Amino acid sequence: MATLQSQFIKFHDTIKLDADDKKVLIEKRKEVEEIINNDVSEFEKSFFNQGSYSTHTGILPLDDGDYDLDRGLRIDVDRYSNTPKEIKKIIFNALVTKFGENNVKVKNPCVTVSFPKDNVHIDIALYCIDDDNYFLARGKLNSTDENTRWEEADPVELTEKINNAMENSEDRKQFRRVIRYLKRWKDLKFKNQDNKPTGIGISVFAVNNFTVCKKEDYLSGNTIYDDISALRNLVNTMINSFSDTYDVDRNLFYPRLKVFLPVKPCTDVYERVSNIQMEAFKNKLEKLRDSLDEAIDSTDLSESTKILSKQFGDDFPITEQKETAENFGTRAIISDYPSA
Repeated sequence: MATLQSQFIKFHDTIKLDADDKKVLIEKRKEVEEIINNDVSEFEKSFFNQGSYSTHTGILPLDDGDYDLDRGLRIDVDRYSNTPKEIKKIIFNALVTKFGENNVKVKNPCVTVSFPKDNVHIDIALYCIDDDNYFLARGKLNSTDENTRWEEADPVELTEKINNAMENSEDRKQFRRVIRYLKRWKDLKFKNQDNKPTGIGISVFAVNNFTVCKKEDYLSGNTIYDDISALRNLVNTMINSFSDTYDVDRNLFYPRLKVFLPVKPCTDVYERVSNIQMEAFKNKLEKLRDSLDEAIDSTDLSESTKILSKQFGDDFPITEQKETAENFGTRAIISDYPSA
């Protein structure tokens, strides 16, 4: 029997991205790394995973979006003798020789190589190591000295904190599924917006605020997970975490959500989001929560899935068959779903 949980699992398996399943993504990553490894001889270097690939929370892009993969690059340089711009210029020059200037861009936090024909881009973040501490190379090639710096960071510890947020492996799968649901929601609801809510912001908030929703079926001995309740609770906690902040320019109070990285540099991941954008973020979260409540309270599975599809897009499966409230009451299925 179809239930809301089974529909969420289908949705999750549709939007989930495992980089290993996207062959071209791995191929392009290898191409980029091969150029850097072979053509950059000024310093020792090594790559490591970071971002959604390393935390197992990646999702497929929307139809007009790019597949992306984040990689960290440890480089053996003295940060007092080498500026981030100098180091990024070395990496940039090596990559441009192979991929062309139109396809290589130095951004503030990384160097990006784009492959337009394949809808793929690879982001390379550069870190030097000083006394076992990571320092991220920040700044573009044309940035002023004031906007160029080695920023203390800890990408490895951040990945570990997200990956270890749940001790139980099945709980961890629900944690990752709920993050993926929210990431697809924000991609749809904030499409083409600059400084939109980020995946890392959702993941970091979930580390400290996610509550597993499950129950034990004493007859079968199975653990039954309830993703919509876990998602609803996280969204509601997020809404309640907004606080009024005074905007001097507009002489108004705006709601703001602050989510601080749990590792250095401990900055607010939403500091670049404007007050107006923050207000829109909260409003959309409230609409999402209300839709989740409506779907939970409905005794018509078809109606519930239609409500959810408006929030999560066409990839959320709509059940056409209408079931009675009695059959729909549990809103759960057995737990032998595919791994997250």
